[in-house]
Amino acid sequence: MHRSQAPLETCLAPVFAFKNHTASASQAWEQQDRARASIGNAAGNSLIMSTMFETRSVSLNDVALVTAHRKAMIESMGGATEPVIAAVSANFEPWVTRKIAEGSYLGWITEEDGRPVASAGLLILDWPPSPLDPVGEQRGYIFNVFVEPEYRRRGLARALVRRCLAEAHSRAIRIVALHASDAGRALYEELGFTASDEMLSVRSLGG
Repeated sequence: MHRSQAPLETCLAPVFAFKNHTASASQAWEQQDRARASIGNAAGNSLIMSTMFETRSVSLNDVALVTAHRKAMIESMGGATEPVIAAVSANFEPWVTRKIAEGSYLGWITEEDGRPVASAGLLILDWPPSPLDPVGEQRGYIFNVFVEPEYRRRGLARALVRRCLAEAHSRAIRIVALHASDAGRALYEELGFTASDEMLSVRSLGG
């Protein structure tokens, strides 16, 4: 799936944006996948076929799982203390419960034999029209892209990100952003994301 075993999202990583997702892009992805499968089979690689996995939409019954995946992702990234991780999880669970209920958080979970092994989320944000999208009033934000360590490098994150992009396209959302780690950068660029010029100002909790 990607070159590092680290998760794909990091809080202060460069912002990447995907603009004007089209059906032709989806067709190109399918052609790339068929080419990879052909090459992999010729080399004797044991590629995991999509029929072995099932992907379903997130529901309110999955709040604990989505929170656990986010916690595991942050832990794997390193740099956050246990108290901070605990605070994130404690506050994320009620937040994502609200967002799922109101329909602004859309997520997908990939399972193997009923066991959740990967997930990703798409947050629908109200956004003013801008030069990049003069008629749009929403943007998408992909995050919580997580794959269990033993299931990485099998294309699951790629498939989940594409699912997020397809959903955004179905809602006529032209711009989708995410924060890319070094591990995920190549994957996201391959899927059409480009680095943006966004800057952040982060105020400390004590400030």
